[in-house]
Amino acid sequence: MNNGVSEVRYLLPEMHIQGVGEPDIFQVKGTLVQDSIDVTVSIPTNGLANNYPHLQEMTFPDLHENRVELLIGQNVQNALDE
Repeated sequence: MNNGVSEVRYLLPEMHIQGVGEPDIFQVKGTLVQDSIDVTVSIPTNGLANNYPHLQEMTFPDLHENRVELLIGQNVQNALDE
């Protein structure tokens, strides 16, 4: 099963993230870092969100390159498997 994990390069012990135009900064510990994530079929769009009542009030940015630089919370239970 392909869950988007290609290969974990290293474990980043700590990093800080901040939303664009947001004042709050969040600390994230134990981040798995990899070169790429296959998101070509799972990037949310406003058109897709309109099909689901629980997502209709959310807005998603248009991604011109189908590229994600930071993904938080994806289920990658086999990320450290060799």
